[in-house]
Amino acid sequence: MPHPGIRPEHITISDSADNNSTDDDSTDNNRADTLILNAVVDLLEPLGAETIATLRLQQPTANLAPYSVQARIPGQQVLHTGQKVQLRIAHQQLHWFDSESGLRLESAL
Repeated sequence: MPHPGIRPEHITISDSADNNSTDDDSTDNNRADTLILNAVVDLLEPLGAETIATLRLQQPTANLAPYSVQARIPGQQVLHTGQKVQLRIAHQQLHWFDSESGLRLESAL
């Protein structure tokens, strides 16, 4: 079974309450080719000009194991541990990997 991969700089975060993006470059966020996922902020690692946010995806069913991703966001953005957010990922930024070998698949599914 293939699994997706995404670079932290290709994830934008918006507050799930008001959908305001935490990234200044939000032009792609409303396009049909954008994947939107619900998540909870688990950890924030401020690095000055940027912050690395560890986010736990909210699964649609209880059958799936918890899955976390990291996003690189501007350092001055205010997020709080436990905050519910929406993640926006452009489909063309997703990379697919073989679950057994870990090798990148050449074409999207």
